[in-house]
Amino acid sequence: MFRYHAGILKMKELIKQHGSKVMALNARYYFAYTKAVNKYWFNEDFSGGPIVEQATHFCDLARYIVSDVEIDTIHTLLLKDSDPSGAGHLDYVPQEAEDDITPAKRIPRVTMSHWRFKDGGLGTLMHSVALPGTRYEANIDVQLDGLKLSLIEPYEKDCILRVRSINNEDANKDQDFTFPSDDSYLTELGTFIKAIRTNDPSLVKSPYSDAALTYQMTWAMRRAS
Repeated sequence: MFRYHAGILKMKELIKQHGSKVMALNARYYFAYTKAVNKYWFNEDFSGGPIVEQATHFCDLARYIVSDVEIDTIHTLLLKDSDPSGAGHLDYVPQEAEDDITPAKRIPRVTMSHWRFKDGGLGTLMHSVALPGTRYEANIDVQLDGLKLSLIEPYEKDCILRVRSINNEDANKDQDFTFPSDDSYLTELGTFIKAIRTNDPSLVKSPYSDAALTYQMTWAMRRAS
């Protein structure tokens, strides 16, 4: 649904206007786990793990904003529950969520991946399972020569696109864009229905063949660990 998000579309517009290539993309997805009771999600064998099942949206955005990824450049580090250092141990997992899941099948507590885009820039993604409560935190930063774009909390109504540009009157100051009336889920569904009614598949921003490339990327990230 993020391909239909007003903040993402604004990012792509500003990148096009700026006229240079993306140098770096950094995506962060921090999961709030202490109220999460879902054996399917906590079992990596069932869900595929947090990148395949959850951060897939950000992997897709990386491809959508920048370009396809050089799959053989993907490298991933994991922090697992079974890590001998104890750093991956979580004290606040609801008892019924993981009590019958072996450590080897529990989802990674932290996943960090980096790669090179086919367009030349570099990408990184960090997913963590550490926050309390139910409120996730998510951000995407994109940098070009003379331009920095930060999409802050794209899941929230008060999402902000923060822009620092060489073209601003003061290049040290940020410019904020907000999208209070945006509903990317509704836009996505409306676009899909319109594409069917008009027999115009070009309206859909991600055909099946393209979505499969994002799926390939998420599995490559998991297998590269």
